[in-house]
This record gives sequence, C-alpha cells and structure tokens, in this order.
Amino acid sequence: MPYREQIDKSRIPAHVAIIMDGNGRWAKQRGQARSFGHQAGAETVHIIAEEAARLGVKYLTLYTFSTENWNRPQHEVNVLMHLFAKTFIDELPLLKRENVRVVFLGDISALPKKTRDVFERGLAECADHTGMTLALAVNYGARAEITRAVRQIALDAAAGKIDPA
Repeated sequence: MPYREQIDKSRIPAHVAIIMDGNGRWAKQRGQARSFGHQAGAETVHIIAEEAARLGVKYLTLYTFSTENWNRPQHEVNVLMHLFAKTFIDELPLLKRENVRVVFLGDISALPKKTRDVFERGLAECADHTGMTLALAVNYGARAEITRAVRQIALDAAAGKIDPA
C-alpha cells in the first residue's frame, strides 16, 4: 500500500519548519565538495515541498540562509546564491501546479541582484495562490530581525502612526 494511503490525514501538522543545516558536512563525510551537499539538499527540498503540499500541510518554513552564513567563504556563498536562484526557477512550475503561495522571512534586499530578481519574480507569480504557504527564511537572524522591527517601530512613531508611549 502506498505510504500516502497509510497516513492519518487528521494528524497532518498545520506547520512544518525545517532548518536546512549539515548539507556541507554530509557531503564532506562522503568525500564530496560542500556544494555537492547543498545540491543534494535542494533536491530533498523539492520532494519535501511537493509531498507537504499534497498531504495538506498549510505552512512549510525552510530556514535556508541565516545572516551568519555570510561569513562562509565567498565562493561557497556565491554557489549558494546561484543554487537558490536556479532551484527557485526550477521549482516555479511545481509551485504553480500545487497552488503554493511563497513568502520570504528575512531581508532579501541584501542578496545579489540576480537571486533577488528571481525571488521577486516568484513572489509575484505565486502571490494569488491559496494553497500551502512556503515561507523561505533567507538572510534572517535574531539580531537582524530585532533591529529591523525596532527601526520600523521608530519610523512608525516618527510618522505618528503609533504612540511612542
């Protein structure tokens, strides 16, 4: 019997979050370059996203690239940015077919233009979708999020939108 028929649909979680960590170590343990692990992780994401959407998960959050990841060697950061853009382009047909809405957590404005442009295109193309929400945490971090929130509060207070008290 296929595994989908064995799953109790009433027990599917509404939100699944995955921290994508260890792909580089996984590759190194197998004598491969770190980029091999990142590529394998991207292929796994495809399977996870497709199955989550089909099983009725409402929200899938993937923690993909934290602010601390900018400290990696520049070549590895470049590989990751290229992989993000390529994977996102490759996944757009799936996202459309499965009616997946995409949102980003973090600050994509700091990403390379090509990667940012691909992400913004995907946001626009999936904006009216009503199925599962795929939240991609990119360039996120606790300090960065607190700083961004405090800045927004200060701007709102200065504009008279909120009372500083």
